[in-house]
This record gives sequence, structure tokens and C-alpha cells, in this order.
Amino acid sequence: MMAFWYLVLAVFLAVTLNQRSRFIRGLGTAVAALGLLMMVSSIVLAAFNGTVAHKAARWDAIGDLMPLILNLQTMADTGGILFLLWASWRPFGRRQVAPLVLHRRRAAPGAPFC
Repeated sequence: MMAFWYLVLAVFLAVTLNQRSRFIRGLGTAVAALGLLMMVSSIVLAAFNGTVAHKAARWDAIGDLMPLILNLQTMADTGGILFLLWASWRPFGRRQVAPLVLHRRRAAPGAPFC
């Protein structure tokens, strides 16, 4: 069931982040920050309830580094959350500019003759 919701989130983000409207793109970016926040909160919850501290029967060298790796990932993801929140707010403060032209003119240097 969890995989289904990850797929729904991925499709929602793909649709919203590729829209022309700046408000829909801002909403998609805010939802991406919320998804990243849920991932960070699950790592923090696993750290506090002892899931990460529990040593398995077969514990190798990388297993000893697992708490450090998860803490570094959590810090990097927290920075990503802050960036995504900043990026989701930016489109709302911009004024509307002229839309980009999606085709090339024939007289433009290097333009193919189609």
C-alpha cells in the first residue's frame, strides 16, 4: 500500500511541476517539501524508538555507520525541505512576464530550415 501512495505522489509531482501556471508549480513544490518532511520524520521516529540502534545478528562495518549515515541524510533532507519551501514561495512573488516562444524563427542564426 505504501508503494501505491509513493506512485501517486510521483505522478502528482510530475503533473504539477510541469504545468505552465506558476501557482500550480508552487503547489507541487510545496507538496514535494511535505513529502520530504514525511521521510525525515520517519527517520527521526526510527532513531528515537530504537529501530536504528538495534543491532542485527549479522552486523558488518557498514552497519556500524548506519546511524551516522541516517543522521547525515536527515540533515541533508532538512536542508532540502528549506530549499523547497523557499522555491515554492518564489513563484507567488514574481510578476507575470511574457511567455517564452517555443519555436525558432527562420531568420535566427543557426536555425534549421524546416
